Amino acid sequence: MVLHSHTIAEKHIIEATNHASAYQVLRSDEVEFEVLSADRSDIVNIRTHSCSCRDWQLYGLPCSHAVAALVSSKKDVYAFTGKYFTVASYCGAYAEEIHRFLVKLSGRKMGRMTWMMKYGS
Repeated sequence: MVLHSHTIAEKHIIEATNHASAYQVLRSDEVEFEVLSADRSDIVNIRTHSCSCRDWQLYGLPCSHAVAALVSSKKDVYAFTGKYFTVASYCGAYAEEIHRFLVKLSGRKMGRMTWMMKYGS
């Protein structure tokens, strides 16, 4: 999975990784972890892509607690990132030509710009 290096998603992952380094991770089983920080405790499930802080579910990007759990279990953090943050998904979204459409102005006199858009120059 490739994230563009200057995207908000990439910056989020880097920041989450920096925060995660200060957390203690307790493994419950193969997919569930308790992540302890100085002021809270969060439960992370890497199978369901969820954390008790709810950020992972809300944004589609692993939160710092999830990153801590993933790193501790030697998993690729980027493999757990929503597919819509990838360069391939971005390119796919803009691969097709976007056609303009015109809205008929009912009861209004057509201005020059509207006429040009409808009939050409």
